[in-house]
Amino acid sequence: MDPILDFTGKTALITGAASGFGKLLAEELGKRGAALVLGDINMDALNTQAEALADQGVKVAALRCDVSSEADCKAMVETALAQFGHLDMAVNNAGIAHDMMPLPKTPVDVAKKIIDVDLMGVFYAMRAQLPVMEQRFRETGESGSIINVASVAGVVAAPMLAIYAAAKHGVVG
Repeated sequence: MDPILDFTGKTALITGAASGFGKLLAEELGKRGAALVLGDINMDALNTQAEALADQGVKVAALRCDVSSEADCKAMVETALAQFGHLDMAVNNAGIAHDMMPLPKTPVDVAKKIIDVDLMGVFYAMRAQLPVMEQRFRETGESGSIINVASVAGVVAAPMLAIYAAAKHGVVG
């Protein structure tokens, strides 16, 4: 395997890992040797994903993570440390969108939920991830990586998806 694609001995944390991009990324990182800490609110799908990966010999921990909860984001990092000893990479992928509608028709509770998940979820995750990565760097010289997944709506206008676009602009920023 190309050394740049070999993640043996590395620990990766992925939010929104039960489906879509998060699921595919978990499968690929697992094939490439990474130990995985996977989080999602859909525990049925996440457990199925974790079992399939474990059957392939991947070291994996799966836990319910609602990224709009700072405690859930912290629990993911604590799980990485407890089960695998360190955290090398994090992919803050979890996100939701709202139905297409004009901004004045967007219900306040929907807007708050989008901001809580798509923007604050990244904030909470990074608040938990950065200190452990910084400490590891100070102690060992090994650096970590964080990828925050946004959207094209985070760099251009998204008509009828104003709140989603605003949250994703925040992630890009």
